[in-house]
Amino acid sequence: MLPNKIQSALSYCEGKNVYEIMEDNNIELLSIPLESAYGVILINDDKSIIIIDKALPWQCKEFVLWHEIGHFLLDHKNGEFHFLKNSKGERDINVFACLMLGGNMREWTYKGVPIEIAVNVYDYLSQNVYVKELLSDVYFLKR
Repeated sequence: MLPNKIQSALSYCEGKNVYEIMEDNNIELLSIPLESAYGVILINDDKSIIIIDKALPWQCKEFVLWHEIGHFLLDHKNGEFHFLKNSKGERDINVFACLMLGGNMREWTYKGVPIEIAVNVYDYLSQNVYVKELLSDVYFLKR
């Protein structure tokens, strides 16, 4: 079973795309050059802002947006959260973002999730959360 906060965020976002979630929550998007971060979210009670690196490959953009939305939905506090290019940790946020993109590691990497993050999320889910039948990943496909 997923932790309650991740399950709640996934249920809230079900059937919506990242831009609908941003609109529903009054979150503005800015794209500017960022040197050391993929994205940043500035969370405020009135209006929040997601800033993403302008040089970000288009394949990664949706993952980074879901990652920042994850901070908004899971952290539940005002502040500034950075998705650093050499970031470690943030497992719950990455689990949420990956599951918003699909149900297996192949989908995640196809949609721009860095391989290290995809592997870490996959390992966490397969060892701690899901039964193998729910993660239809290449590792479980019989050839």
